[in-house]
Amino acid sequence: MPLLVKAAFLSIVLVTWTIRVESTPLDPLSDDFTHHAFLDQNGKYKVYWKFDDVKITFEVHVETTGYVGFGFSPNGGMPGSDIVIGWVTDNGRKRFTDRHAVHYGEPIIDETQDYRLLHGTQVDGFTILKFERKLDTCDDGYDWIISRSTARLIWAYHSEDPADGQPLPWHGRANRGSRSLYLLQEPASYVPKLEDIREVKSFEILNNDVQIPHYQDTTYMCKGFQLPKLDKKHHIAMYEPIIEAGNEALVHHFIVYQCRGSFNETLHHGHSSQCYSPNMPPEFYSCETIIMGWAIGGGPLYFPEKAGLPFGGDEELSFVMLETHYDNPEYKDTFRDSSGVRVWYTSNLREHDVNMITLGGTVTPAIVIPPKADRFTLSTYCSSECSKKGLTDSNMNETELHVFGSLLHSHLAGRAIRVRHIRDGVELPMLAQDEHYDFNYQEFVHFKEEVTVRPGDSFVVECDYETKDRETITYGGAGTYEEMCLAFFYAYPQSNFFYCTTLLLPEFLAYGVGIQEVVQEGYYGNYVIKKPEHLANISLFDYLEHMNWTDESNVAALERAYQSGLTYETCSSNRLDNGQGQQTNDTEYEDDEFPGNLYFPSVTFERRPAKDRQCDLGNPGSDNGRDVIRAGGSAIHGLKMMILLLASAVIFASQ
Repeated sequence: MPLLVKAAFLSIVLVTWTIRVESTPLDPLSDDFTHHAFLDQNGKYKVYWKFDDVKITFEVHVETTGYVGFGFSPNGGMPGSDIVIGWVTDNGRKRFTDRHAVHYGEPIIDETQDYRLLHGTQVDGFTILKFERKLDTCDDGYDWIISRSTARLIWAYHSEDPADGQPLPWHGRANRGSRSLYLLQEPASYVPKLEDIREVKSFEILNNDVQIPHYQDTTYMCKGFQLPKLDKKHHIAMYEPIIEAGNEALVHHFIVYQCRGSFNETLHHGHSSQCYSPNMPPEFYSCETIIMGWAIGGGPLYFPEKAGLPFGGDEELSFVMLETHYDNPEYKDTFRDSSGVRVWYTSNLREHDVNMITLGGTVTPAIVIPPKADRFTLSTYCSSECSKKGLTDSNMNETELHVFGSLLHSHLAGRAIRVRHIRDGVELPMLAQDEHYDFNYQEFVHFKEEVTVRPGDSFVVECDYETKDRETITYGGAGTYEEMCLAFFYAYPQSNFFYCTTLLLPEFLAYGVGIQEVVQEGYYGNYVIKKPEHLANISLFDYLEHMNWTDESNVAALERAYQSGLTYETCSSNRLDNGQGQQTNDTEYEDDEFPGNLYFPSVTFERRPAKDRQCDLGNPGSDNGRDVIRAGGSAIHGLKMMILLLASAVIFASQ
């Protein structure tokens, strides 16, 4: 596995993040809500929600007797947001409107009111509003479509109600914010409870007062651990983060890797150093299989009741490496940390063993994302040959995988990630998808129904990036300001199909932008142009830096190169096996552990049609069941709206 991919795995989360604050003094109005979260850091704004296939119901509890705002934003700010605002007057009257924001000012009331207030009250200084809406209201341009992608929620409140007919008073800087959540996560009631797991014990994998360097903003620390020595096989049933108090913003993510080979417990257990530095023991380079992970905003992960991660006895999993990613953007020299993970395991074995599957782009500088791009799509592949080999043993017995969850990962420029699943040339439903990806909130998504992967299935991982604010090319790499395009899946049973990434050959990257010939000189990645002659001896990457990336045709040409250029595939299925579809432990590999395949990816598969929208459920002529506020062409209405907009612009100008 290429070394940089190890820095890629981020956040595996199954249950909703809980901020460590005292809860509000109010319980929900009913006990049928499946999810809840605080939206602020002070515990003054709490939201409950539940959903079905058609609609979603919210209930907000806010410590104020003034107005409350709640909405969906494309980026965490107000412009382009879908917002509701409501309050309860001193005499118990309720005010509630569906709005949208076009700037940092008072949101405009929608012509169609697609949110329905179910209840509103004030109790002990808290305002409670319960309301519902369809997942897709068809109010395009004004209402946000709620899907199985990350939602950026925005919130605000004020201590006072607005007077009737008057603009909303500005909520101020302190009484507003945003938080990303995965709203359509499967309810926690579907998750096994720790107390229901028989014969459960735990151990911890922790850093030990590690000093975080002040001279770099991103640090990866690697530490080796010998797992408890058990006389028989056990299953890991759950793991959870242990984040040192005060370091919540410092610890970005951790990964636990399985290590193969022989380890000296005295020398290697507890050894800590910066990852992939000269101080890291060479034995740690054998730690390549991801088995656990967590990221900022995440919580514990429970495996399904029928599957667990095996260790103990004769199992290969015995030594692991904890890799911790620290973010120190202010270069402080006072950070020390002892965070890590607590692992819960049981001797009560489950039916299946679990493993992690990695798909996407091999992490190298050959990932090239142009600057000033509104949207650039990188396409990576996994061939049918890779899954065919990995899910077929030497006796030609085939195995099907059951995938039960996913984690999608890119870095700061990432905006969307899709994993297309193809069988016999026809696209199946997306294996995973997030059209509103947020680097700071990457959550393990538990599938409502397990997805079957069969021998011969192929995959396309597409990552969309936005680089409008960048002046130079963004390359692939481990740093936060570099980029990746990866997807991680938990599946069972274990198989040889667990790693499949692709790399566009630099020669075909060059062909894509009009360079006829390049050659590699010296160190890896130093490609020099030979033709056309007027560019001879110029570095390929220097040439890319000076291309006119505001020319959309250049951007499109680069996208096409990734879609159809000659690709080098790294596939775990190419490893030798013992004739039973199991990996052998006695095979020595070079730096590239999995021998690769070269092929031109096929992009001619039959794409799945877009799903029909289910928002038009009302009777003809009834405005689809929505309440409508008619503008009616009234001159008075238009004048009133103009006055409100002007007033709100003045009030919010200081924002």
